[in-house]
Amino acid sequence: MAASENEKQALLPSDEEKSASSIGSYGSVDSLKSSTKGFYFADSWDYVLMFFGTIFAIIHGAGWPTLSIITGHMTDTFIRAQITDFTSNISCLQNVSSTLRQITVIEFVAAIRIYTIFYVLIGVLIFVTSYAQIACWSSACERQTHRIRKQFFKSVLHMEISWYDRSRSGELTSKLNDDIERVREGIGDKVSLLCQYTAAFVSGFAIGFFYSWKLSLVMMSLSPLLALSSALSYMARREQKLFASASAVAEEAISSIRTVLAFNGQKNEINRYKKALEETRRLGYRKNLVIGFGFLITFVSTFSTYALAFWYGSKLIDQDPLLPRGAIFTVFFAIMAGSMAFGSAAPHLTTIAIARGSASSVIALINTKPSIDSSSRLGLHPNNVEGHVEFHNVTFSYPLRPEFQVLKSLSFVIAAGQRIAIVGESGSGKSTVVNLLLRFYDCTKGAIYIDGFNLKVFNVHALRSMIGVVSQEPVLFDGTVEENIQLGKLDATLEEIKNAAVLANAFNFVSALPQGFGTRVGERGVQLSGGQKQRIAIARALVRNPKILLLDEATSALDTESEGVVQEALCQAQKNRTTIAIAHRLSTIKDYDKIFVLKNGIIQEQGSHEELMQQRAIYYSMVLAQQIEENAITPSEQSDSSYDSSEQQESCISEQCYDAKEKQKVLSIGFWSIVGSSKKNWHCLLFGSIGCLLSGTVMPAFSLFFSQVFYVSFRPTVSRRYACSGCSCAFCFGKAGEDLTLMLRVKLLENLLRQEVSYFDHANHSTGQICTRLATDVPNIRAVNYPNVFIRHAVVIAFVFGWKLALVVTILVPVMICSSYLDMKIKMRNQRRDDKLLENAGKVFTEAVQNIRCVQSLCRERHFHTWYCSYLTIPFRRPVTSAFRASLRQAQFYALSFGFSQSVIFFMYAIAFRYGGYLVGIGDMKPLDVYRFFFALTFCGMSMGQASCFIPDLAKARVSAASVFRMIQAEPIIDSCSAIVNPHCIFTRWFLMKGIHFAYPARPDVSIFRGLNLNVFANKTLAIVGPSGCGKSTIISLLQRFYDPNRGTIRYDDHSLKVLNLHHVRKSIGLVSQEPVLFNVTLRQNIVYGLEERVPHSKVVEAAKLANIHEFILSLPLGYNTLAGERGLNLSGGQKQRIAIARALVRDPKILMFDEATSALDTESETVVQDAVEKAQAGRTSILIAHRLSTVQNAHWIVVMKEGSIVEAGTHSQLVSKGGFYYNMIRMQNLLEY
Repeated sequence: MAASENEKQALLPSDEEKSASSIGSYGSVDSLKSSTKGFYFADSWDYVLMFFGTIFAIIHGAGWPTLSIITGHMTDTFIRAQITDFTSNISCLQNVSSTLRQITVIEFVAAIRIYTIFYVLIGVLIFVTSYAQIACWSSACERQTHRIRKQFFKSVLHMEISWYDRSRSGELTSKLNDDIERVREGIGDKVSLLCQYTAAFVSGFAIGFFYSWKLSLVMMSLSPLLALSSALSYMARREQKLFASASAVAEEAISSIRTVLAFNGQKNEINRYKKALEETRRLGYRKNLVIGFGFLITFVSTFSTYALAFWYGSKLIDQDPLLPRGAIFTVFFAIMAGSMAFGSAAPHLTTIAIARGSASSVIALINTKPSIDSSSRLGLHPNNVEGHVEFHNVTFSYPLRPEFQVLKSLSFVIAAGQRIAIVGESGSGKSTVVNLLLRFYDCTKGAIYIDGFNLKVFNVHALRSMIGVVSQEPVLFDGTVEENIQLGKLDATLEEIKNAAVLANAFNFVSALPQGFGTRVGERGVQLSGGQKQRIAIARALVRNPKILLLDEATSALDTESEGVVQEALCQAQKNRTTIAIAHRLSTIKDYDKIFVLKNGIIQEQGSHEELMQQRAIYYSMVLAQQIEENAITPSEQSDSSYDSSEQQESCISEQCYDAKEKQKVLSIGFWSIVGSSKKNWHCLLFGSIGCLLSGTVMPAFSLFFSQVFYVSFRPTVSRRYACSGCSCAFCFGKAGEDLTLMLRVKLLENLLRQEVSYFDHANHSTGQICTRLATDVPNIRAVNYPNVFIRHAVVIAFVFGWKLALVVTILVPVMICSSYLDMKIKMRNQRRDDKLLENAGKVFTEAVQNIRCVQSLCRERHFHTWYCSYLTIPFRRPVTSAFRASLRQAQFYALSFGFSQSVIFFMYAIAFRYGGYLVGIGDMKPLDVYRFFFALTFCGMSMGQASCFIPDLAKARVSAASVFRMIQAEPIIDSCSAIVNPHCIFTRWFLMKGIHFAYPARPDVSIFRGLNLNVFANKTLAIVGPSGCGKSTIISLLQRFYDPNRGTIRYDDHSLKVLNLHHVRKSIGLVSQEPVLFNVTLRQNIVYGLEERVPHSKVVEAAKLANIHEFILSLPLGYNTLAGERGLNLSGGQKQRIAIARALVRDPKILMFDEATSALDTESETVVQDAVEKAQAGRTSILIAHRLSTVQNAHWIVVMKEGSIVEAGTHSQLVSKGGFYYNMIRMQNLLEY
């Protein structure tokens, strides 16, 4: 993030973070701009590692061309041995005895002994240098990658909210997982291999020119296409960008799984995901075509040059018979080694090009300077804040909709310590006032002042630290209750946390949880009810002890009893604090000092409750609309309940552990399992395999021709065969890999959307962890299809000649196989550990990004960054030096196996020549056969050395495949896509819950119901009321079959719910949840979400009118084609709620379920929508869950629940006349007290 010097310093870890982050010093951004993209975050120690790694790579790379000098002298020795008396005549070497001195057997064996020593020495040198180059580069890579991840997350956390409005959390998750993983692959061992091959190329041509510049110039006709890397880099950038969009779709579907299942939206999400992936696949095809064409050009040029070299070499010998034959072979071998190194660099150039494309995207984000920088240390840090707030002619439009003014010249003053309330219809700008005070946005015109200072002069972190916020939709994080409250004040003691919980009326229910304050709440607080989450959020705000308190519908999710207690606590907490409350329930703000009535961004009325009531205008009408009709206030002893109150106290805690289904055991996924997944692409696999087999056999075959030099010079078809097979291999396997990636991603998401809701409640199946699997594991599997895997089969040809010699040399083959196997196992183990760490880190990242407003309002960016870093640094428990040592130890295993694979061929040469010389000496082998054997071994050794470079990729693919296939093969307990259907089932719209015992799988020791009995009659409206956490929403979840009860039965129309087709059941239900979830599609698509048949637009408009949202939609520039934004962020809470109501009504369902359906609506909208809901209930079975009792008084039957049991039941008038629990709730909500 380029910024001032203070801001740059703010990017560095504080003293309290150093132990967790250990990211080291990476200098200023300005100095880094001059660096290459891949090494953007390298520090001085990294450069030392890379420098020495490069030196070792250069020495290693020069080893093979240097070998050509020994090969030249050795060739002279073999030719002289071939023309002496102790061997037979060979046609291709006739007529040379007059120009070469003959050699005796003793001289031949002595020369072979010297060559053997040279090969041993070169082998040792290659082992040391290859080990060192990989160890240095891998260590530097790990250090930089960790640093990139940390800095990326830090930059993302400090971005302004308007930047998030333009971005999608799924795209950011993709960048973190996929893009950074590609960068990691491109800045480690692949760079050292590129340096190695570059050194081999340069040294090879240098040696060639030194021995014969004429022949070297002829061989210089090799001209591969260097521009290939640039094209691949561009394609890689586009490919990563396209997948980021697909990743956002997957994340949205998984994080909103209850809504997806409730509306049968699985097909919608799969189709959206496929569509987003399709363009990525097409770009992948073009990328692999470029790679295949690169193989074609490279190898045609290479082998054509070989043929030309043989021909020209023979011409040189004809012109100068005294020319040493070994010099010709030295030139040829040196140029060939250099050329092959150039060709071998192509795959690594591809990886580095892809890394550059990914790095440019990641670094561009890191360098983005936020317009409102919460990490900046600049600005005013007030020591004492009184809390005087002033809005002066504030005009504001959201950046995504600049043409729509939300606030219009808004002006008001709040004295320090004063309590003011803002009321008005949904979308009038109430929550925008909170957003501006927190400086999530800057006002378009005008200014906001606190204690006389313009908001913009305050340090952003200091400003937000003095403000406490309770939002309309409470946000909890996947931690314990204590940790969530402590986010309000990180140094809060347990006593302070408990006191805050008491004030928020949360202490009793928290204490009743299995682990009390140590109970985990799950992702987004899924283990708690809406009211419980709200109370935890209030406790988090109160423990902060803020100077300014912002309450945005703080008690909207609370039941009447809790609301009264919490409201009293809030009144106490508001003493000596400036308080701004946004409310729809007017009973909660009637005692405030001043009330502003907002409409269309303008204050229409202001004054106290009594003053506004006397005006008999807008506010007065809103109060009257919320009045509850009480026909009978006198309590009666009579009870008319036909509902079983279910007083059994029998404990029915499930003995089954949810973890029994889900074992974190990595399966062993073999090569053929993955190939089987690509059977639809059998033609690509077939042609790719044929191409790979031909590619693998060409080099050993070429070695045989090489020993008959003049024969090869007239066989250019070898060139064409290798080139065409290589092209086929690269493109076909690349295409199959792209298809496999898309297919696995789609299959994985399809199977995930089949799973029951409890699957996603599990800690190991959070949204962040699943998206990490989609982003990183699936692409890794493509490495199994990499063509170099097939090269190993070619080594067999090397043992056709000289079986005695072959038997001796094969002693090292089992060692090579064991080395490769051990390397594979070590890499798999390390990969599993890394995957687990990245899963947990990805979970923190996703949670923080999805709830960034809450994170920033709490000023907890540093806390989440430290939490994220703790997962990345678990193996590195001490500072940077220890981190380096740990990463070096991890890299050593790979480096050792790589060094062995690169050097073992030289030890094989030593054995072959030493024993081969002995066999020649006793007459069991001909020198030329030893020569053939040597070159077969040489070329196969080169191929095997190249193949060993891809062992890490193969190991990574095996681990990734195990993780992906485990999720694909997971069988759901409740299959949302099952084809089972009872043909005799005809819905008459009634259902029965009998003897229900239930505990959530994630908390089996907390029983929600103990023998609940509930009967809902057809075409009647049942209302369920009661305090938060009593089980109201759980009834909805069970009726939707999100879960199955532990005991008891649920029957629809006298059929067990378990035998009914779930798709059919959910299609018959219209659900409006307490926290409405919208998707990042158009408003029309949100309304018709999950419906398979085409819905006429007139029907959509009708549903929107019923939900009182039609006029608002028409006021938007794009009308029904307006995007709702991720999780509906472009809309207010009330607007989202009305879209959700329209979504339920457009389905024309047989059963309606409203779980606090109007809780987020203003009074006017609630009245209109309530009338629409009552009309929609005619002729339908309906269930209403509500805290606002005014919305249920017309229900046919009302049940009152407490602690999972029904304590009262009857009509509104019957329950009021009883004077019991319901009666007391009515009295607490009565507004007629003026």
